[in-house]
Amino acid sequence: MRTPQVAPLTGMTPLGIKPMGQTTHDALSLSSGTIAGLIDNRNYAAIDKVQSEFVDFCEAHEGEFETWVLAWQAFDIERNPSQETYETEVEFIADGSIVHTPAGDQFTFAPQNAQLSLGF
Repeated sequence: MRTPQVAPLTGMTPLGIKPMGQTTHDALSLSSGTIAGLIDNRNYAAIDKVQSEFVDFCEAHEGEFETWVLAWQAFDIERNPSQETYETEVEFIADGSIVHTPAGDQFTFAPQNAQLSLGF
């Protein structure tokens, strides 16, 4: 694929078209099945409408998000401001250590009243 020539002062191609950012490109490339899963709706009219809105959102926020997933999260919150968001609160951060064993790595840490080992 050939990279379009971009005029240095305007940021436009010779035809006057602004180059598409990666996030916008990815938003356009999402399958109907992916969008359907994200919005929990299998109706093609609804899928097309949401994808069009998402592409517009990505164009308006070009360069703000590293991936389409991060852009979707912001878009979804903007689209559904009343939806609940869940945050994990950390009460304490335990010191720990990783021990390499023949059976696998173990992370050992000592919370307030017990010692736990998690294998991974």
